[in-house]
Amino acid sequence: GAYVLTKDDVLLGRDHDDNIARGCYPIDIHDPAGGHTTFAFIRDGGSYGIPYRCLLPDRVANLLVAGRCLSSSHEAHGSARIMATAMATGEAAGTAAALALADGQLPADSQFSVTALREQLHSQGAILDRNDCIMGVK
Repeated sequence: GAYVLTKDDVLLGRDHDDNIARGCYPIDIHDPAGGHTTFAFIRDGGSYGIPYRCLLPDRVANLLVAGRCLSSSHEAHGSARIMATAMATGEAAGTAAALALADGQLPADSQFSVTALREQLHSQGAILDRNDCIMGVK
């Protein structure tokens, strides 16, 4: 993707100017041999931002990816893959597609307004930034 969500993004609770969703589940890595799961928790029990750029594939300008398909490292995927986060990125992808179509643009166009996308998502009740949530509850 245009941006790869990393383990550090998750564990440090990073924010991005183009957050379109938030994640708050710890990283869980399942042992392929079975039996054990390793957890790594977000600093201070917080949350992290998922940037719009994670929904933009490198080589396809008219496609958005969300949920388990978003651009992330293996470790970050261990957090971002859960259903609530997948639904939030799906809402962002659908909203971005509608806005791009209405403006006659592609989602990856440089003139696509991520600010307008964030405003629309916020008006729909999406949790985008730390000040949108208190202990994970809006």
